[in-house]
Amino acid sequence: MDSKQKTKIKINLYIYSIIIFTVIFSLILGSILAIQSKNIFYGVVFGVLVFIPISEIIVKILQNVLGKIVKPKLMPKMDFSDGVPDNCKTLIVIPSILKNREKC
Repeated sequence: MDSKQKTKIKINLYIYSIIIFTVIFSLILGSILAIQSKNIFYGVVFGVLVFIPISEIIVKILQNVLGKIVKPKLMPKMDFSDGVPDNCKTLIVIPSILKNREKC
């Protein structure tokens, strides 16, 4: 198994774990409300409404856990201490509107 396949498996595992945990917790909260109110409609609506907030909470928790488990890797750097070489130079244009010539 090469590096690209391992990376793809890790990304899929991360995304699917977020989806699965979000669905599970949304279903749990929706069913609790449906049981308490004895109305399935309220449970379904509540489960749908809390889906995005729960997914945000799950993402934060998962990132926190993975941040403690996974060791950081050093990224390659570019050394521009002697100046920027020609093949790395670029031009940045910032459009702006001037009201009069005095501000030029």
